[in-house]
Amino acid sequence: MQLLSRRISVPTLQLIFWVTCSASFLMGQGQADIILHNGKILTVDSDFSTAEAVAVSSEQIAAVGTSQDVLRLAGPATQVIDLKGKTVIPGLIDTHTHFHNYAQSAYGGKLTPEQLQRYPVDWRGVTSKEDVLNQIEGLMDKYQFRPDQWVYFENRLSFAGGGGSIDSAKILYDELNRWELDTITPNNPVVLSIGVPDNNGFLLNSKAIEIIWDERQKAGFIEKYGRYWIDESGRPTGHLEPPASRLVWEFVMTRAPEVFATVYKRYLEEMASAGVTTASTRMPPESVRAFQLLESRGEMTLRLGYGREEVFGTLEDLKSDLSAYRNITGTGSDTMWVTSVAPTAVDGVVYVSSDDDWVYALDGASGALRWRQWLGDGIRSSPVVADGLVFLS
Repeated sequence: MQLLSRRISVPTLQLIFWVTCSASFLMGQGQADIILHNGKILTVDSDFSTAEAVAVSSEQIAAVGTSQDVLRLAGPATQVIDLKGKTVIPGLIDTHTHFHNYAQSAYGGKLTPEQLQRYPVDWRGVTSKEDVLNQIEGLMDKYQFRPDQWVYFENRLSFAGGGGSIDSAKILYDELNRWELDTITPNNPVVLSIGVPDNNGFLLNSKAIEIIWDERQKAGFIEKYGRYWIDESGRPTGHLEPPASRLVWEFVMTRAPEVFATVYKRYLEEMASAGVTTASTRMPPESVRAFQLLESRGEMTLRLGYGREEVFGTLEDLKSDLSAYRNITGTGSDTMWVTSVAPTAVDGVVYVSSDDDWVYALDGASGALRWRQWLGDGIRSSPVVADGLVFLS
């Protein structure tokens, strides 16, 4: 099976077929813009019927039927394509994809650490915290970061997808802390990934802690919602979990759209080759800007609905602050639009009351209460599921 939209430069084949039963139907009396004939057209109507040909007019499916009938709609300017027995399918919709994460992992290999602004720490052969600190010190010497520049070190190990061991966990979680990092990174705010998806945890040095806690005045938010690790004296060690870890995004998700536009375009091509023409995902602002750049160049080959994930878990007053996003769902263009202000696509918005231990779901358009769920004795930071919606409280 071949995706024909890669061979013809029109967006019409990215639409779900609007099917008729014969070529006698044509929107208006004009000639077809494109005709695909001598093939197998999967209409996906109620009977899952097939046809030999399809005509496209004004970016809509105008007719389906036999090749003989549909070809009657051809005019001098019609693009006629002989399918030679090939199959045409409606565009597929991927309702759950981690678009930017996968694209950067699959196609970002040729980008340099400077372009990615991610400086790798190799854990192969690491047997002590000194091995890690020596690597970080070497990277600091190599790249000569300007003072006060945020530096993101990416530990090349994963406890979520394999590769992480108990010994490496002890080093990263029990032995390394903000004060160890301070000895080799005194002039820069530093962030380390900690072997889990970066939404879910970081290790920061003291300079980064001071900026978030004091300069950005997030101490109250973090004290209220968590989560951060402390030592025996009650001092933050630098390890953050959500929602506190989400406050770091403001400083490390600021890369130029030009860097990732090429990477994302490669993934768009991959999805097109599989017949995917619409996708739903979540994205930080830097990824949104990269896709908007592709859209401005006319290089978007699918329609993309996305959740504004930077909003989720970062609002200080949930009851009042969420109202600013009440009407954001559905905004954007026909190619890119907002589906939620959550890690993925949800219907409406959610907030947690610290007064009565209830979770409330508001309609995304009207702000009306949709449902509420009692959490019991206090607010938890584990996933909660209600009415098919998944969110973090």
